[in-house]
Amino acid sequence: MTTPTLHTGTGWHGGPPGFTGPGLESLDQLRAMVLAFPQFAERVLDERRIPDGVIRDTLRAETLLRLGKFHDAATAAMRAVQAAAGEVPAEPARLLPAATILTDCTVLTGAADAVKSCTDLQLLARSYGDFQRMVIAGALRGVAVYQQHSCQQARQLLDELHTLHTRVCGPDALATALGMARDTIDTCCETRHLDRQPPAQPPPFTAGGLVLHDPTPHGFADRILWLPGIHDCAPAPSLSRSCG
Repeated sequence: MTTPTLHTGTGWHGGPPGFTGPGLESLDQLRAMVLAFPQFAERVLDERRIPDGVIRDTLRAETLLRLGKFHDAATAAMRAVQAAAGEVPAEPARLLPAATILTDCTVLTGAADAVKSCTDLQLLARSYGDFQRMVIAGALRGVAVYQQHSCQQARQLLDELHTLHTRVCGPDALATALGMARDTIDTCCETRHLDRQPPAQPPPFTAGGLVLHDPTPHGFADRILWLPGIHDCAPAPSLSRSCG
């Protein structure tokens, strides 16, 4: 993944401890602020302080996701995608992070078009030769398939993706996250008749956005646990919707 261009303006003065100074115009500084102080970031990521709309709305969407405000995050991510897509020429390092966050929003909210959104992201990343985000989109698609169609199909998709990625890139952070997502589906299938409890904490940051390059080990597994799954692994004659 390449680093997007930050279109800076006047910057801003003031901030939480460690973020004061002549103005936050560095993308690294903005990432660090969102990662360490999401509540503060929600208040200060506005047009006056961050005039670059694509970067501002992408980071704002990531912040809102981290705070559990999924629908507000989707609105911000959509603005970022539309703004990035309208640039001439479109810069993939600005468009793809925004599109990744928007896709993650569809998964976390259980949107009816979540699977299609993941497929569209895969195709977009492929068109720009971004293998990392192709895999991330595939993992999110596995989560959406689990939520809306079939635990068996989702497990097969994640297992094949894990095998392919490990063969190409080795046992890196993305391979670990894919393996844990697959194993989480196995656990959910085994405990599908128990009461499902969603995660107590808001979701971790999305891999492939501006804040994180690689997923946390539990990143995709966490997405699986947010909503119930469709369990066609059950011997019952009808589909069982349960577990996380």
